Amino acid sequence: MWPLVYAPRTHAAYAIIPAHINYTTIPRDMRTAEHRHRVYHLMFFIDGEALIEHSRGTFSVREKDIIVIDPNDKHVFITRERDVVYFTFNFSLIQAAAAEKAGDDFAKRIREHAYIETNGETKTLAQLFGTAQNDIHIRYDAAQWDSIRVAIDGLNASRLEYFIDPSAPSYAEDVVLHGGDIAAFFHRFMLFTAYRQPSRGASGDDIAAKIVAYLKHTVEKKYSLKALAAHMKYTPNYLCGHFKKVTGMSIARYYNRLKIEQACNYLRATNLSVTDIAYRLDFSSSQHFARNFKQEKKLSPREYRERVAQ
Repeated sequence: MWPLVYAPRTHAAYAIIPAHINYTTIPRDMRTAEHRHRVYHLMFFIDGEALIEHSRGTFSVREKDIIVIDPNDKHVFITRERDVVYFTFNFSLIQAAAAEKAGDDFAKRIREHAYIETNGETKTLAQLFGTAQNDIHIRYDAAQWDSIRVAIDGLNASRLEYFIDPSAPSYAEDVVLHGGDIAAFFHRFMLFTAYRQPSRGASGDDIAAKIVAYLKHTVEKKYSLKALAAHMKYTPNYLCGHFKKVTGMSIARYYNRLKIEQACNYLRATNLSVTDIAYRLDFSSSQHFARNFKQEKKLSPREYRERVAQ
């Protein structure tokens, strides 16, 4: 199960393809070579000051700044009298419909440079998600910096160093294993949540976002298209067709993915038994739950718990 995010500005769901997730240090008094990448750079500055020569101008960055460099943007780092330390989350975005079409071959295809060049999104994050930005700086509540650091350290500690090399044999397995953490991290720091409740309107992103909000709110209940349709005040056929068009998958499958991510939360953070988790999430049996879990995660619930505990 690849981590998915929903972009309201393009009315589409995207698979996140991690490329590099860790702390990086640029030595003092250094100017990097001009470079461009076909990936998004989400950067959290921990210490030091620098200048960034960018396609849109020259910008100053310092501790507690969060910036984004979009695909194909030229950038050069210029450090001063101190080393600069930042946490970087580099990734590509591929529409979920394309990921679904690739099927089981998707994990192989994303290792191919040509596939990313052809299918990787190039719109800016602001164009996709409406991020609040001043130039390359993302605006956020400064009072949240300490909690941001905690989340960064938690994500970095989750053995995500494997994402540095997408050609590593364990790459796809680790992305699947940590998919929920990656998506949650992305949502939090893009100042966008796929589960927000937008005002009622006719736009497709409002409808899809409301469906996701309802599914998340009812994740521990049995899926009922009839109840969803009554809540949304649309016909079942319309909701199913619209959601499939926007996200590339059925409502039922998306709901099952949410259940499996909630199961991962329980397996990581509680001592609940597999049977207890199965019934809490309203699976018909622990065997039914285990089959669904392994289909999505390629591991059994017990194997997943053992893996994340290591």
